[in-house]
Amino acid sequence: MIEFQSETRRVRTSEANPVGGRPDKPQPGRGEVLIRVHAAGVNPADFLAEDGEKSCVVKTKYPHGRGLCVSGIVVAKGANVATHDLGSAVFGHVPKVGLDTCAEFVPVPASHVREMPANTGFREAAGLPLVGSVVIQAFDRAGLRAGDHVLIHEGGGAVGSFAIQYAKFLGATVFTTTSTENADWVRGLGADSVLDYQLVDYRDIVHDLDIVLDTLGGDATFSAFDVIRTGGTVISLFGPVDDKAARRLGLNPLVRQVLWFKARELRRKAREKNARYRFIPMMPETRHLATLRDLVETGRLRPVVDATGFVSSSATDALAYQEKGRAKGTIVVDFAG
Repeated sequence: MIEFQSETRRVRTSEANPVGGRPDKPQPGRGEVLIRVHAAGVNPADFLAEDGEKSCVVKTKYPHGRGLCVSGIVVAKGANVATHDLGSAVFGHVPKVGLDTCAEFVPVPASHVREMPANTGFREAAGLPLVGSVVIQAFDRAGLRAGDHVLIHEGGGAVGSFAIQYAKFLGATVFTTTSTENADWVRGLGADSVLDYQLVDYRDIVHDLDIVLDTLGGDATFSAFDVIRTGGTVISLFGPVDDKAARRLGLNPLVRQVLWFKARELRRKAREKNARYRFIPMMPETRHLATLRDLVETGRLRPVVDATGFVSSSATDALAYQEKGRAKGTIVVDFAG
């Protein structure tokens, strides 16, 4: 069972006011709230802007900061903000990759944050916005239904650990790949069948799956078509960008043409199985925050945060740890204390 501790939900009004008007402290603009950061999530999306192929599908602001997801206390409000009382505990995300949530204070559009789930602490809340929203998008796009058989790659990772729980909540039978050391742990998340990639090749064991959630990219994207049923669906977070996704992202025709050419082998694999392929960008959607809060508050899902402790002074170490791909759940940097 995953355990987490609740934290104080509100602070005194005097603590929520700006601290002495320091010149280096950002001020919220129109429609924004200023958050005193308690925790910031470190996610794979933080690296997409540096991926030559994926840099065109994420909205990046330069100079390039780090962090996308955040939780903390509202300490100031800009003009035209009627929600979020000063002192309220919130979670959410910045609107663009590259805006830095690894900071003491972060201005965020008020529409991009919600009240934190009542039964989580700041660490757990900061780990929810990206992974939770991406998983909801992925299974919604796949049309997952109760009774479907689903393979989720890298079940111990940030996305995989949430996806296992959400797929089970929707009534699916879940297969997942993971390492020997994480096998029992992902079973505890609800996986029906755990495939230890250090011992077996999942392609020899699972067949005729309805959906594959590819969280790896590369060869895993292509081999997904070897294990789905005819007419099945492959959803990828790191594979080639399909044309429907490119249009949805508003990419220009030249970029879409280049991406279309690069995905020609993938289209061939899909045609052989009369299958669907969908790319899901690693970006959260604000409309899912309320759903995530409800799922967590009602106990149907639990945030999974890596136990490795990172604080503001070791944020760079957290990024390096993320790149190694060994985290169990979402990596979070603590700023409180």
